[in-house]
Amino acid sequence: MGFFSSLFGKKFETKNWSTPFYKNSSPLERREWFLRTTPWNRVDSKIIDALIKKFGENSKFEVFVITSMKHNLVPRYEKLNEMDESKSDRCCSLIATMLCEVGMDSAKRMIALQGNFQNNKDEVRKYYSTARNTFETATVLDENQIAAYGCLSIVLGSINKYEDGLKYARQGIAVIQEMRRGNTPFHLSDIDMSNNCGETMDEIEKTLRRLVEDFEKHLRQDTDT
Repeated sequence: MGFFSSLFGKKFETKNWSTPFYKNSSPLERREWFLRTTPWNRVDSKIIDALIKKFGENSKFEVFVITSMKHNLVPRYEKLNEMDESKSDRCCSLIATMLCEVGMDSAKRMIALQGNFQNNKDEVRKYYSTARNTFETATVLDENQIAAYGCLSIVLGSINKYEDGLKYARQGIAVIQEMRRGNTPFHLSDIDMSNNCGETMDEIEKTLRRLVEDFEKHLRQDTDT
């Protein structure tokens, strides 16, 4: 049994799956897997091809597949079937936004339970896993989903993973700077924050810079002790 199957149960390896996803070793094998696997076989092939192109050989592809099924996101992807083939990047951005919605909900629930961690260890770990998986895969699908970097940094910092949090906070700042240089759209989705992208980018960048400062301070203290 694969690692992720051990986390989420054997049902992810059965029921219309002739092979577990992690056994696919090429883009063609992955494409064929999606075409014969329920519910993915109801998602248009142009969307599947866009996902395969985005993830490539990234190990997070399996995380994305399992997380999408666990949180019943695949039917939402199916609703993008009517989008024009030329808008594959937009499809990926919309999917990234759906992942972020799940991640933000899990992050809020996780942080709310941390005040009584001893009595909520399993729940906190569950929400942490979901938040990290969704935010990380969202940034693969759309590197301009800058809110994901901030949320992921906050989640990691809340459990004292300062080095990991610092890495994502710095990545988010670098993405924002690149977007400003290239006058890149905030992202390609339709969520409301895109209407005030300049203000939102400034706000997120300030948060990311505060996190960098905070994490660097914690890491210096850990080195000194």
